[in-house]
Amino acid sequence: MKKTIYILLSLLILSCSSGQKNDDKETKAQITEKQQEIKKLQNEVKELQSKLNTEEESQGYIEPVSIKTIKPENFKHYFNVSGNVEAVNQAMISPEATGRIKSITVKEGQVVRKGQILAYLDNSVLKNTIDEVQTQLNLANTIFERQDRLWKKKIGSEVQYLQAKNNKESLEKKLQTLNAQIDMSVIKAPISGIIETINQKNGEYASPVMVMMQIVNLSRMKITADISESYLPVIHKGMIVNVSFPTYPELMLSEAINRVGNVVSTSNRSFEIEVDFNNVDGNLIKPNIIGEIKINDYSDDSAFVVPANVIRQDPKGYYVYIASNVNGKNIATKAYVKPGLSYNNNITILNGLKANQNVIINGFANVSDGSQIKIVNN
Repeated sequence: MKKTIYILLSLLILSCSSGQKNDDKETKAQITEKQQEIKKLQNEVKELQSKLNTEEESQGYIEPVSIKTIKPENFKHYFNVSGNVEAVNQAMISPEATGRIKSITVKEGQVVRKGQILAYLDNSVLKNTIDEVQTQLNLANTIFERQDRLWKKKIGSEVQYLQAKNNKESLEKKLQTLNAQIDMSVIKAPISGIIETINQKNGEYASPVMVMMQIVNLSRMKITADISESYLPVIHKGMIVNVSFPTYPELMLSEAINRVGNVVSTSNRSFEIEVDFNNVDGNLIKPNIIGEIKINDYSDDSAFVVPANVIRQDPKGYYVYIASNVNGKNIATKAYVKPGLSYNNNITILNGLKANQNVIINGFANVSDGSQIKIVNN
């Protein structure tokens, strides 16, 4: 019985192995068939391509081109200049008198109002001097009042009266000067703004030649730029320009020129312009960043405009190719032109073209004067 089972199992394994080999043969046959079909298609493509090349050689290849029909259109030319951004209102704070700093009452970054006290200088010596002068003035007033009463009664000399009067008035002026110096020891904000920097500390000596602190008001900004003197005829106060900032590429402002310089610099043959503007969001634009001014110096509502790259040049001058219909065929014809200003990859044509002529704007590099062309789009 066991021998019979072993024989049956062996026959079953041999049968499966034989079936597996048959399946592999069928798959290989299918692959071979598909490869033959691909080879046949490749040969057909080669034959068709060879036939097409033969026809083109016999008939002559026709270059496909695209054209632009010339019509009067609006053209504007701009030029850009870079300038430095500043705050319209900013101040470097220094005391009017020399003295030791008693206390600084503000911090960097603090918002202050015009007239707000920023610091105190030590004025104890001045106060003592004022007390002394005040005492002298009180005595001088008493003496003057007595001399005045005596003089009115014709008692005493005029010299005594005048001396008493002069002494009183002199001390009054001295007291006024000392009180003014006391006021100078109190440093106040000349403008409203933000304390940007504080350069000194309590206990240090301050003087009019040293900057104690800086205040900047960011609500109103300005950009100044130097422009070549050649633009003097087209630049004027009130002219609208576009202002942008490399730091904020998406931001563009339209503002008026509020000042045009009246003197041309001898060092670089330029003059200065200034554009004021309200700060964005109150304080987005910071002093000393770079700003760019875009100025429109030329406009024409009826210009002939073509892409700048279609302009070619030979010994006779500048030219473009136009598409002309000759005996029912489209022919590339060379037309000599006089180019004008260019901007944004476009250029004006001052003469040499007429309205409704078709200028070749694509494929012009592959044609010559008299070449037959095929217009693929308008």
